[in-house]
Amino acid sequence: FHEIEPTIDRTTLIQKFINFFKMKKLAIDDQVLAETSNLQLLSTLAMLAPFNKIDKQAILESPTMIDRLSTINSILDLNTFQVVSNNKPTQLN
Repeated sequence: FHEIEPTIDRTTLIQKFINFFKMKKLAIDDQVLAETSNLQLLSTLAMLAPFNKIDKQAILESPTMIDRLSTINSILDLNTFQVVSNNKPTQLN
């Protein structure tokens, strides 16, 4: 199993999820996440996150763990951008 254990930036990934969960007004125990292996972390976060069905399917179809990480990061970035954009006040001309 150590051979398939991906090398990831755990701190950045966990922080992205914490921020994402906060935006969705949900709680996540970062201490529990810190105690998991990289492989388990990627799978657990993908299952726990309130992603839509299409996003979850994209994660499941990722052929490698590095692809899964890239997909998760893309989904988090996109969702974070959408939430921030939707919360900005609109200006009327």
